[in-house]
Amino acid sequence: MYASRLTVLVLTAAVLMSGCNRQARTRTAPSPNPIPTAVAKQTTVHATSIISGFIAPYQNVAITSALSEPTDRVLVNEGDRVRTGQVLAVLDTADLRAQLAQAQATVVSDERTAASNDAKVVQTRYTATLNIGTGNNQVTSAQAALAQAKENLANDQL
Repeated sequence: MYASRLTVLVLTAAVLMSGCNRQARTRTAPSPNPIPTAVAKQTTVHATSIISGFIAPYQNVAITSALSEPTDRVLVNEGDRVRTGQVLAVLDTADLRAQLAQAQATVVSDERTAASNDAKVVQTRYTATLNIGTGNNQVTSAQAALAQAKENLANDQL
């Protein structure tokens, strides 16, 4: 009986030990390279691509002016959107205003010269009319003198 009890006790210990051994196998230590995990959730996925390259504008526009005046103010920056008719820059017009004032003074002077020349033309026409009148009188006087000389000649011949 003692041997049977001992056998039962040894078998029970072996079963218990094997049960402990299973629990030790199911419990795992943290792995040396842990894998990150996340809880799954429903969302929208947007496709993206990473591409190397250069970004260039659709259209390059060179802005030039027929005037060689310096810029006074620039009203837009590189990359700003602009629309037709929008003022982009203001030119320094001090030199142009001085040229305009000079041109206006020249116009006034030329108008005065033109008025003076018109007066001279009127005076010359009047003088010419007087000279023509005087010339006509001289022609008439010469014609009368010729007629008188012809009469004197005719009388002398008789």
